[in-house]
Amino acid sequence: MDASTSETSKRLVFLGSLVGHLAHELKNPLSTLNLNLQLLMEDLEHPASPKEARIQRKLALLRTETSRLECILDDFLRYARPHRLQVELASISAVIDEILDFMEPELRSHGIVVHKLYTHDVELYPLDRSCFKMALMNLLVNAQQAMADRGGEIIVRTDRHADQLVIHVIDTGPGIPEEIRARIFDVYFSTKRRGTGMGLAQARRVVEDHGGTLEVDSEVGKGSDFRITLPRPPAIRRAPAG
Repeated sequence: MDASTSETSKRLVFLGSLVGHLAHELKNPLSTLNLNLQLLMEDLEHPASPKEARIQRKLALLRTETSRLECILDDFLRYARPHRLQVELASISAVIDEILDFMEPELRSHGIVVHKLYTHDVELYPLDRSCFKMALMNLLVNAQQAMADRGGEIIVRTDRHADQLVIHVIDTGPGIPEEIRARIFDVYFSTKRRGTGMGLAQARRVVEDHGGTLEVDSEVGKGSDFRITLPRPPAIRRAPAG
């Protein structure tokens, strides 16, 4: 590594640390601001005049925006924070079922039907359950948001190949135009008006931390297939039947 490359690496590490510190520093005043806005809204819960009603609406708008900024900071800190995986052998199908059990009521409320297609010999796999569930949830939330206005179907499928385990999250949404497909995993890139642009980036990072890849195939007007591919460990055990 030459001197200029070393200096650039040090500068990037310093900037990363600085940005992380800045995000932490911003969280405290934002939380305080959000709390005080909530208290002011409670004081004006029953406005006595048109003027107080206007103030209440403005306070509600401010609180919505501060809450959004808090979410952006939380997402950034989760993405930027170094994380050591807490790996354990886990049943892939059980992990998926836990997420779907949690999310299905919300999905049904948007007219979305979920189908599960698992391989018959689903394997135990070394995962950080918490992180991997978050990645799957981000993919499902992305599918839900793509179909929120019209409903549709989500298919969660697992396939086992010679040396790989593949998890598909397929939706029947509008699909992703080719011109933006390469950018959807970029940090802070979002086509949604209220999106933070962190969900898919976080999902890809978690999958890569597990030694896998996250890719997407999509066709406009038909839907998208987000594909997690994990390398199969050499000495893996199979989940018990049933």
